[in-house]
Amino acid sequence: MGQANAPYRIDVINAAMGAQRLSNERLAKKAGVGIMTVSKIRNGQAQVGYVTLKKVVDALGLTMAEIALPKGDS
Repeated sequence: MGQANAPYRIDVINAAMGAQRLSNERLAKKAGVGIMTVSKIRNGQAQVGYVTLKKVVDALGLTMAEIALPKGDS
């Protein structure tokens, strides 16, 4: 989908959201970011800053290392 352009693993983010039964709205509130930001991150459309992405990742209980693409895949 947008994975090729996203510098992070969309599948890991979406899987964590599914496992925790989090909607975009609930994750946005938990992370302190906008709903559209979460939506764009999930679709690989967002060119978000590190701090914003880290807020979402932290809210999911993940680490930046877990969503990092393997070398050569970015």
